Amino acid sequence: MSSIANREELDPADLAMIRDVLRTEGFRGLDAQKSSDAKRAASDFLQTEFHNGNRTRESLLLAIRRKQGSRPERSADDGLPLTEGLKRWQDEGGQ
Repeated sequence: MSSIANREELDPADLAMIRDVLRTEGFRGLDAQKSSDAKRAASDFLQTEFHNGNRTRESLLLAIRRKQGSRPERSADDGLPLTEGLKRWQDEGGQ
């Protein structure tokens, strides 16, 4: 129930920023090659990061790239696989 309340706090601009980060990292858009579960986990992860204080595009990009195990300089075109960090976060009930 608390996750529902958290999602209600996001305004349209915040959601657009999160969608942009997802698209940049290959989790959203027509060319997204990630699985549905990976996309959902990444979206949930970014929303949690946002609520934990990462409120800029750059900080969200750094957070998801850390979870994927990539260096900040890499782009979404690298096609890096979802790493154990993000999988573990999802398995542990990431909100």
